[in-house]
Amino acid sequence: MSSVTRILQSRNIVHGLVSLKGISSAIMSDPLSLGSDDETDVLAVGEAGAVQGRVSSPTSDEFDDLEKELQAEMNSSSTDLDENEVSEEFKQATEEDGDKANVSRQGSNISDYAEILAKIEEEMGSEPKDLDIVVDNPEKVVKAMESYIAFSVRTKTTCSDFENPEYSVKRRYNDFLWLRQQLEEKNPALIIPPLPEKHNLTIDRFDKEFIKFRQVSLHRFMGRLANHPIVSADRILRSFLTLETEEFQAFKKKGSGLLSRVTRSLSAMGGSYMLKNRGEEYTSLLEYAQKFGDKIGAFERISTRLVAEQNDYLSALSGYAPAFESWAGVETDLAANLQIMSKLMKSMHDDSKEMVDEMTLKTILPAKEYVLFAESMKAALVRRDALQHELELINEELVKSSEDKQQMENAVPGAGGFLSRSSTEESLKGKLEKLSGRVDELEAARNSCKTRLEERNLELKTDLERWHINKKADMKELIGGMADRNIEVYDKQIAALEGTLADLKKTITG
Repeated sequence: MSSVTRILQSRNIVHGLVSLKGISSAIMSDPLSLGSDDETDVLAVGEAGAVQGRVSSPTSDEFDDLEKELQAEMNSSSTDLDENEVSEEFKQATEEDGDKANVSRQGSNISDYAEILAKIEEEMGSEPKDLDIVVDNPEKVVKAMESYIAFSVRTKTTCSDFENPEYSVKRRYNDFLWLRQQLEEKNPALIIPPLPEKHNLTIDRFDKEFIKFRQVSLHRFMGRLANHPIVSADRILRSFLTLETEEFQAFKKKGSGLLSRVTRSLSAMGGSYMLKNRGEEYTSLLEYAQKFGDKIGAFERISTRLVAEQNDYLSALSGYAPAFESWAGVETDLAANLQIMSKLMKSMHDDSKEMVDEMTLKTILPAKEYVLFAESMKAALVRRDALQHELELINEELVKSSEDKQQMENAVPGAGGFLSRSSTEESLKGKLEKLSGRVDELEAARNSCKTRLEERNLELKTDLERWHINKKADMKELIGGMADRNIEVYDKQIAALEGTLADLKKTITG
């Protein structure tokens, strides 16, 4: 049996692996389970920082069997597949688009599945790409017609696609917004990381806390792009990181043509499509994205409310230290004890404030990011549905045209094998030829659209798997970080209280 035949036999295994891992990994191991129907059962954080919730966990035997069988097939295939065979039977068509980063999805089913396997293996076991991006140093820029905040975007890399190892450019929020739009248009099957939302009229966009929140959010956004196996190699991202301000603005104008604007307009039209034959797995994914967004959104709102309440508490607590100091000025006998208490209250306030500030950046910000991630997931699924909708429309037109062709063939005597010289028959034959050409065009369009849909499905499933892996790690860090920070602060405050008691005992006995 040839290696190509063995891989073809592995096709169903691959499809099962991608589907099962992309949908079920969160259910088996993630607290934000698709199987939970209780809208109020959001997140309950235990004393040790663990997440409690009702999770319907299927057994992993099927997944383990698939993975073992797949690995055996691929190992046996790789032993006798030489370079010539790979180049002949697995080569995909590529297009440069200005560089070698943009890999075309057009190729055989064999190469499609081989690429999916390579991506999954890379995501689960490879080192991150050598692309380090830092967004910091926000500065207010004042011009005659406008004022805005510009951020430094500093890049360090050893990638051969970059001419220099280091770059530093200035970018404003609208530049990041443009970058994301371009990446989403170019990669419709990918879940492009979200940007922080635009400011509203109730927020001062030059407020220090707002600017800090946006800067950290933009930094996380660029970090996710840098670690994405496809987006990180994109020419548009490279231009964003390397071009000076004037060059970049010219680059943006060149890339923002009519087609780009039409694409954005079409993307904004409607949020869903009425499909006849959407796969059950995609319906489940849409439902999961909605439930996940609702749950993480509830968590984010609770956290935001807690931070607001804790800030009110800190505002009151901050009055203790000066009150004790003032009291010590008029009570000389108690001055030592009152000053000890003043020091304690200041320490308690500062430690609590540090915890609240970190909760804003390390709990609320990631939670808000994943609320937006849920929307990005839904948008990718809607784009996938749009392509299936196009295929269904083509199929409907093809069926109608084929029926019309059959009826016309029955009506033309010459179509059965002899030529009639009747002008009426000649006219019918002319129409039949046009209709036959139309059917051929529709069949070609259907095959092309079907291939594109299959490729998009595969790419979407791969990116969903990568997203689930990252989400699981981020949720562990988010919840575990909350517990760690609380424990650290409370340990410090307990130590401060014990130290204060010891000092007060010394002053009393003295």
